Amino acid sequence: MMTSRVPAPMASAEPLPPSRSDTRGLRQALLVTFRREQALQEEPALRDFFACLIRGVGRGDMGLPAISSAAVELDKLLRDDERATQDLVDLVQAHAELASEVARVAGGPQAPDVSRQLARLGLDRLWQLTLHQILASPAFVLASHQAAVDALRQELVAAGEAAHQRSGTLRGPLYSAALFHGLGRLVLLHAAAASGAPADAVAKLDSAHGASLGMVLLEHWGFDADVALAVGHQDHPDRLPEPGQALAQQVQDCRRAALGR
Repeated sequence: MMTSRVPAPMASAEPLPPSRSDTRGLRQALLVTFRREQALQEEPALRDFFACLIRGVGRGDMGLPAISSAAVELDKLLRDDERATQDLVDLVQAHAELASEVARVAGGPQAPDVSRQLARLGLDRLWQLTLHQILASPAFVLASHQAAVDALRQELVAAGEAAHQRSGTLRGPLYSAALFHGLGRLVLLHAAAASGAPADAVAKLDSAHGASLGMVLLEHWGFDADVALAVGHQDHPDRLPEPGQALAQQVQDCRRAALGR
């Protein structure tokens, strides 16, 4: 039987808003919280759980494997009005896994090269494939908790599809933020796998701090601040000024439409 004393933030039934809107300040606030909670734990696995989180937050990588930079590079290209088709071809060719997926979806006798594959695919679909490469990355492979990771992936895809239906596009900050709204739980699952912490510890911290962890991770991965802030404030959109408030509210709406919560 677990006898550890659990501090109030870990046991919170309500999502807590990020204590800061700047990621550096938020990381420091999370470190203070996790160190305090670690000191209150009596179970070795829970102490190790918080130690993993402290290391990941301290480094900024949140304890996850590195991901492909294709999504961030493509985002910059799509925002550039002067981009050329060759820029997109070069980007796809520079990322073997993305090139393979593009060829699988849009290749064939009529499109034997990347240029013609992209013409068939279109920019919206290319953006979707690039983001979904992250969902297939080593960050989403975790043998001891693979069922939970797979369930999380399904939830992310469902929220992304709700954003697509709402906005009519696969590009733009809403689709990205909705697709990645629950990344904080992935951070917690990796820490649990490394420490042997129980599932209820993941659930409690996900409720309290999952959005904040997702906000930090998205900025570390190189996504725009508007996407990271919307994920961090999805349960407290009123804490943001416009237009960030509207985007965070839309992320919450898409999540609820897809998941009922």
